[in-house]
Amino acid sequence: MPKPSLLPRTFSLRARYLLTMQEAPSEDGYITIADGKIVALGKKQRVEPVFDLGDVILMPGLVNAHTHLEFSDLEKPLPAGETFPEWIMAVIASRRQQRAAVEGDDSLKDSVQVAVADGVAESSRSGVTTIGEISTVAGSYGWYQPAEIQTVLFQEVLGLSVEDIPRHVETARKHVDTSLPVDERLSMGLSPHAPYSVHYDLFEQLCQLAAKANIPCALHLGESPAELELLRSASGPFQEMLESLGAWNDSAIPRGSSPLDYLQRISQVPCSLIIHGNFLTETEYQFMAEQVDRMSLVYCPRTYHHFHDRPYPLQAILDHGVRVALGTDSRASNPDLSLLAEMQHVAHVHPEIDPSLILEMGTRQGARALGLEQTCGSIVPGKQADLVTVACEPGRLPDLATVITSAGTMVEGVMRAGKWLVKPSTR
Repeated sequence: MPKPSLLPRTFSLRARYLLTMQEAPSEDGYITIADGKIVALGKKQRVEPVFDLGDVILMPGLVNAHTHLEFSDLEKPLPAGETFPEWIMAVIASRRQQRAAVEGDDSLKDSVQVAVADGVAESSRSGVTTIGEISTVAGSYGWYQPAEIQTVLFQEVLGLSVEDIPRHVETARKHVDTSLPVDERLSMGLSPHAPYSVHYDLFEQLCQLAAKANIPCALHLGESPAELELLRSASGPFQEMLESLGAWNDSAIPRGSSPLDYLQRISQVPCSLIIHGNFLTETEYQFMAEQVDRMSLVYCPRTYHHFHDRPYPLQAILDHGVRVALGTDSRASNPDLSLLAEMQHVAHVHPEIDPSLILEMGTRQGARALGLEQTCGSIVPGKQADLVTVACEPGRLPDLATVITSAGTMVEGVMRAGKWLVKPSTR
């Protein structure tokens, strides 16, 4: 296989098995690529040169719909603690330690940028070609422009103080209004962090801003019982934690509210992502299903397992008709950033779920969740040539979805927009 820079403008790939996520799997599959896009499928449409990838499964690049790459410098997840707020305090302590280890704001930004670059590289190696990234650093879009990986960059906003709302809205507005060169690798989104960290008036204004700009909006919601208690009665572990940090504002969260109040408000945004949704009610899942054209749930399987012993209600959520995508979250709650490992974890802990549906969550549904269904998530002429090769034993056509979601299956090659980020071996 030639070096990425030496690939011709037009070429074809051949693989033993082709999984487009659009049609039935096939043997002896061919994809023709021109200028970084898929232009044709099939042996008769192939053009020279043809690069034979051998006995592999060729499938779409994986879509990680929820990441926090700023934590990619952590070697192992932070302890979960007895309650979710205890883990948040561990995150805050880790951030303070990071700040203490560097000199000045510029050095801090440099260290965070290095962590992000490491996270991008790890994601690419594991077969991820598109991410939904949450950034806490205003103006960090320049960190992602050099990366080959496609990114929807969500500016995270936190604040419970009424006085600070104008400042936070202005930060969000600058992110939305950022003038970028025409480049399919990077687009913008907003993320009012969570009900426990964002004043409800600020949340409303950020939703309005995202709707007006027609960009995705991501909200962490229903992560823990402590969050539901805070919404219900303004009490419990979250209230105590915020009080200890000097951040508690008794008027920031409408008393007696529920996740449904937040779902109803964010549903007015044309593209919204509800992150985690671990402890939502049947009514709230049903509401999400009714907004399936504009709202997705992002399930982070191994992060959920890090905090909770009870099974995630995935089958019930799917039965309601909710669109489900997958995310890795961050290394603060996950041992790595492999979305393939997330899919394999889902197959292990949810054997009742069809493996082909698990693949959908990591490809097409992730693309739809991020508003990128026209560019990635499946192998279709006109879309970007975002592809991965997965190891597979030779033989008659197997159940490809089962092979991919089985423990031990590995990504061998990764192509993004017609360039090999990780080159596979060829015959």
